[in-house]
Amino acid sequence: MRIPMSISFLLILLFTGNTSAAVSMVNVDQVDVDGIAKEFSANFLHIPVTPPHPLGQIFGLEIGIVAGITKSPYLNNLIQEADNTANELTDIAHANVLGSISLPYGITGELLILPALNASGLSLSNTSFGFKWTFSELMKSPIDLAMRLHLATNEISFEQTINNSSSGNIPVKAVVAWDTRIYGIDFMIGKDMTLIEPFFGMGFAKSKTDISIEASGTATIFDSSLTVKDNQGAESDNSSIHFFAGVQLDLPLLNIAAQYDRVFGTNSYTGKFSLSF
Repeated sequence: MRIPMSISFLLILLFTGNTSAAVSMVNVDQVDVDGIAKEFSANFLHIPVTPPHPLGQIFGLEIGIVAGITKSPYLNNLIQEADNTANELTDIAHANVLGSISLPYGITGELLILPALNASGLSLSNTSFGFKWTFSELMKSPIDLAMRLHLATNEISFEQTINNSSSGNIPVKAVVAWDTRIYGIDFMIGKDMTLIEPFFGMGFAKSKTDISIEASGTATIFDSSLTVKDNQGAESDNSSIHFFAGVQLDLPLLNIAAQYDRVFGTNSYTGKFSLSF
């Protein structure tokens, strides 16, 4: 497969506003679909960068921003395969607005949201939810123990012109969309040390990615070796063990935190700045 460098810069383009390059993908086979789907799944996993300790014993509220990068060796390899003189893209970006609320009995609801971004034919949106239960609150444990159920949905789409044998070698305008749903469960352990809260955990995540094409006739970006669905689309199902570790600095009203994640075969690094009440 060959992917011009512009598709790999999709997320960076949306965050930086540099949308001058056209986006296109050609000869996509199942290996390519799975590789890209895994890195997108890792990048848009629900990662609120919060320790297991609840925001308050009775009530607590947190509002902030989380942002980070995910290592993208697969996308980078495709870039270099297509053009060995191209600049390397070793990371893709993610960013969300965070909102969390804690209730009695160690229950916390979490929301991460990126409102739809649209620029020069590129669009991106992301929403994820988490339900965290700090069950150590019922045991008066000296350490914090929690579990989290989470769900994320992500949509990425871009316009491109298809000009290959599937379009009769005639330029056909198309919209290619990657829709990903990620869900899972995490178990966490941490310690509230007044100013610092180190934590780590392990879980399981599963994702499903659907790729669809809106184009005239039988025009497609897929390689002939890939079995497409009835709607000229493709899909990828992936699952992974999820390891993570982080630390939060608790200042008056202000929280600063960082977290490392290993999931879907790649590494993510995420930071958080938030206000808590």
